[in-house]
Amino acid sequence: ACTARELEQDEDADRWHDAGLGLRKAVNACWLSNEQAYTDAIREDGRPSPSVSRHTSMLSLLYDIVPNEHREAAIRNALEGRDGMVDVGSPFAMSFFLQCFEKLGEHDRILRVIRDYWGLMIDHDARTCWECIDKDWLAGKAEWPTRSRCHGWSASPLDVFARIILGVRPLKPGFAEVAVHPVPCGLAHAEGCVPTPHGPINVKWRVRDDGVLDLNVE
Repeated sequence: ACTARELEQDEDADRWHDAGLGLRKAVNACWLSNEQAYTDAIREDGRPSPSVSRHTSMLSLLYDIVPNEHREAAIRNALEGRDGMVDVGSPFAMSFFLQCFEKLGEHDRILRVIRDYWGLMIDHDARTCWECIDKDWLAGKAEWPTRSRCHGWSASPLDVFARIILGVRPLKPGFAEVAVHPVPCGLAHAEGCVPTPHGPINVKWRVRDDGVLDLNVE
């Protein structure tokens, strides 16, 4: 709806906005009070599956679906999960969790997760991003750590580095206008280049001893 509105396609924007309201209502009908979480699926007979995961709570927070009365429980599910709850199984899924952590202000958690997931790949001489991290392999019960060893959908740290740590964000479509507002995420310094349709944006920053962030943008 937002994209259609930006393109001045108001009829489509109204249609998708109304569809979104209906989808929001349908999703929230899947909340299980006894589990304090969303069910993972509705079965063919109309009954909710007893399976619950961190993912559904995370997505409800990321896309502003969860109502206030369930928000605290959804945050607990997204951040930590609990016994019996399906955990994150792939770097692709974790990319959405990273966005949710950003929305919740959990910036230090973002870097910790990147070090845990993608750092493990680097520790095992990976030069590309893996599709998944096999738990049996971690337990020494499998020979191979992942299926695909070169998985583009697993490269979400690139977005984190550019948009959060370097802080380059478009304010208008096509980077016609940008803002640069780095979030250190516990780092002392960072440097990088973000390509845009209007040319590269070079960012370099360092946190001084007094806590002030020195920023240089070219």
